[in-house]
Amino acid sequence: MAASKVRKDLKLAGFVANEEKSKWEPEQTITWLGLCWNSAERDTSITGNRLDKIYEEIEIIRKSNYTVSAPQLASFTGKIISTGAVVGNISRIMTRHCCMSIAAAECWDRPFKLDSYSINEIRFWDENMRKANVKYCFTGSTPKCFAYSDASSTGCGAYTIMNQEFLCHNMCGAKVQHGVNCLR
Repeated sequence: MAASKVRKDLKLAGFVANEEKSKWEPEQTITWLGLCWNSAERDTSITGNRLDKIYEEIEIIRKSNYTVSAPQLASFTGKIISTGAVVGNISRIMTRHCCMSIAAAECWDRPFKLDSYSINEIRFWDENMRKANVKYCFTGSTPKCFAYSDASSTGCGAYTIMNQEFLCHNMCGAKVQHGVNCLR
């Protein structure tokens, strides 16, 4: 029902849907941008093809004795960061030195030797990418306590959520940087 309405609305608006890329029937598993979204298992993972490309890039960097060009390092770093939907914020944290090396490169195309910090980041991904490949969604228990606060006159807000495993809080405002802290 909804799919036929969307099709009709698109046609009335002058758009032509690409039938090869369109999904008009509900699916529980889709692959999009190298990530597999599985609502039946309630998880997200990186496709095998995409993992292979990351490991190929690591092997090339390793074989070059960690001497790379800025575009080569940027390609590797982009591949890692783009997995953030699965591996989380660690994708940005454990590529910081690689990003700094890219920004500090004297010449975009001239190879340079990576520093020990960037090498450690690449080794981290070599050892941990497959381990971090699945993110389970909706697995936590329902929170038992919610606390919300809004101090509009000062421009600050906060919330606290507790359940059996986590206590999370978040504060944001003009003088407080946005951040989330969760304690087990």
